[in-house]
Order: sequence, then structure tokens, then C-alpha cells
Amino acid sequence: MLLAYMSMTREVDTRPVVARALSAGKRVYLPRVEGDGLVFHAVRSLSEASIPHAYGMLEPGPDLPRLVLPLPPRSRALVLVPGVAFDREKNRLGRGRGFYDRFLSDFAIRAGGEEVFLLGIGFHLQLLDAVPCGPSDVPMDAVLTDKELLR
Repeated sequence: MLLAYMSMTREVDTRPVVARALSAGKRVYLPRVEGDGLVFHAVRSLSEASIPHAYGMLEPGPDLPRLVLPLPPRSRALVLVPGVAFDREKNRLGRGRGFYDRFLSDFAIRAGGEEVFLLGIGFHLQLLDAVPCGPSDVPMDAVLTDKELLR
């Protein structure tokens, strides 16, 4: 299963990854901002993420099926995570609202012990020596840029 996001301007374009996963028959979930949190909804095509949000990204509709936790037994989930910046310790700096950190903390607890891999996605220029992080920040398992993969 793939939990991805629809990229905004100046972010790595995630549409090709989402399209390829869908064409390969993978279960794909995209986020929708609901209140102070993210809710991931299943999509069957890119066109199902067509509702513009005030922050600038496209979201799936609220009527699409939601991601249900805990994950089914023997599930594996790849979670693509955006960031303003990342560092070599795989810490992530978000946009300051905490949507992803809250979701990822809750997701890790409620995934039911199934295999979850967090992949931060950004451009190489977003890779810094250090980013500010605190106890509520969730580090990535890996960070992928256009020039390198940090594991």
C-alpha cells in the first residue's frame, strides 16, 4: 500500500509515482486535511484528488473510503512524506502546522505492528546539515532527493 500526497508548487512531483502505483494495482491513499489532522482516503485514479485546498494542494473527496487502522495482518505500507527541509539524520522540517507529525505518530502506534516505511521526498537543495526538531517530530526511515538516498 502507498500513502502518498499530491505535491504542491516547488515540491517534487508525486503524480508519476501515484499513477504508476495505481496502474500496478497497488492500494493508494492520499491525504485530506480535516480539522487539525490528516485523513487518508483511497483513490483509484489521480482525478479523484481534484479538490483544491487553501494551502495549495489537491485533495481527495471526503466521501472516498478512509484508511482503516490497524492495518490488515502482513501489510506493508510505504509512506511518502513531504518536507520543507530534511537533514542527514533523516529529520524533517514541515510547514509548521504539525499535520504530518501528528498523523505519523498516530499511524505508527495504530498500524498494528505491520511494516511501515517512512520516506521523506525532496530536492537535494532541501537537504541541510541539521533541521530543528523536537520530541513530537517523527524522523524518516530514509530521505530521497534528486541526487541521493539517505538510509
